[in-house]
Amino acid sequence: MPRQVDHGASALLDELDVGVLLLSRDMVVTYANARWAGWLGHTIQGGESIESLLEGSAIATVATLRAVMADGVARSVPLVFQSGQADHLARRIEGVARRFNGAVIVEGRAEEDDRFGMHDIARRLAEV
Repeated sequence: MPRQVDHGASALLDELDVGVLLLSRDMVVTYANARWAGWLGHTIQGGESIESLLEGSAIATVATLRAVMADGVARSVPLVFQSGQADHLARRIEGVARRFNGAVIVEGRAEEDDRFGMHDIARRLAEV
């Protein structure tokens, strides 16, 4: 199992403009920097399965992350996180997953395109 991120390193990682998400071999979150909390509106707790955090069917996303763990080839991975609150939209994060030291590190960048949110609003209105 990968080592935990120490306090000094965590403070430095929190200052980055990118999200840093560390996943264990079994796809459990062991660390998420502050950028993820800012994007999602809540902190990602260590010990949570990445699949439990993702919106809808996360099978393809988890399969991509497992492939990175298996062969070490970096891959792009779109992550659509569930909202922590019923009245908030899911959040799309584009990431690059890399294997490092028996773990998968996902470097995330929030989707800046407002169309994702607009499509979700349009879908909700259509359901009503």
